[in-house]
Amino acid sequence: MVALCENQTLFDQISKALKAANIQDSNACLPAEISESIPKAVIELIEDHDKTEILYKLDACIEEVNTKISPLQKELKTRGKQMKKKLPKKPK
Repeated sequence: MVALCENQTLFDQISKALKAANIQDSNACLPAEISESIPKAVIELIEDHDKTEILYKLDACIEEVNTKISPLQKELKTRGKQMKKKLPKKPK
């Protein structure tokens, strides 16, 4: 990875940016300019070596969101049915 980044300092900056908690922190870690080949090389490296781990983490996040949403969807359906019962029937 250091070879991809041209020097140790740039490697350290990119590593810190990839580990940052949010996009603002990530951007703050990076230098103002880097050669065009470096992002491409980093993306290729991530896709080759960390793709499975990234997908696993994304799947875990999706599962967590679904777990939170599912009860809300059920509650929404129940409330919708209750509201339909309270509405006056349409005359024929």
